[in-house]
Amino acid sequence: MSVCILANDDPQSRAMIAGIAKDHSISAIIFEKKPKSSMLKTLKFRIRRLGYKKVIGQLLLLVYEKMFLSKRSLSAIQDSLGSFGPIPTSIPTYTVKSVNSDRTLELLELHQPQICVITGTSIIKPVVLDKCSLFLNIHCGITPAYRGVHGGFWAIKEQDFKNVGVTIHKVDQGIDTGDIVYQEEVSFTKKFETHRTLAAKQYKIGIPLMSKAIDDGLNGRLPSFRRDDLESRQWFSPTLLDYFGFRKILSEIALN
Repeated sequence: MSVCILANDDPQSRAMIAGIAKDHSISAIIFEKKPKSSMLKTLKFRIRRLGYKKVIGQLLLLVYEKMFLSKRSLSAIQDSLGSFGPIPTSIPTYTVKSVNSDRTLELLELHQPQICVITGTSIIKPVVLDKCSLFLNIHCGITPAYRGVHGGFWAIKEQDFKNVGVTIHKVDQGIDTGDIVYQEEVSFTKKFETHRTLAAKQYKIGIPLMSKAIDDGLNGRLPSFRRDDLESRQWFSPTLLDYFGFRKILSEIALN
């Protein structure tokens, strides 16, 4: 029974792969490593979609994060994900420039997976989705209310604390719009939390859920539902001002 994983090469995705490998046989790992030239294309797209002001704010948060948050965040991320261990070296591992490349199609054709797991990649195009009957994604937010990126961050920013959580869902052609398989709330720290540390906590809860979803999918008992009680909305990367607002809310909670 073949399981392939399409992943971004980051600590969360590596923890996901290691966690799944403890319960299931993984036939291939396909890491997406975009060339630097694609960063400029992404930046131009964001400017067209969100405007200069928003994108500058997002870049300022990246600078602030690197200068003031990275070291402490990395320690907290390790605390959340360290128990999953390293990826087994025996799993065939490939690197592609795009998850939607011809090379990805070739690899999926070669390994013939029954399930593909998505963690942190670009949006999957229909031509790739056609290569496997079931794609499962981990999403760091409660769908459909917090689609897009950093759903847990935005739920806290909106003071919607009951919807700080993680979702395992089927992948369709929309952005985090596929049928939900599992959802679970995630606790957060009031004294120190960032969008990165929160994502690690969401993965810590989500990795066992993904492993269970794979087992259910392979055995033909995968649950599937939609949330009509939540309004669907897509969220984007936060700006520096968004982060300061997020921190203010956490500080106010800690005082109560």
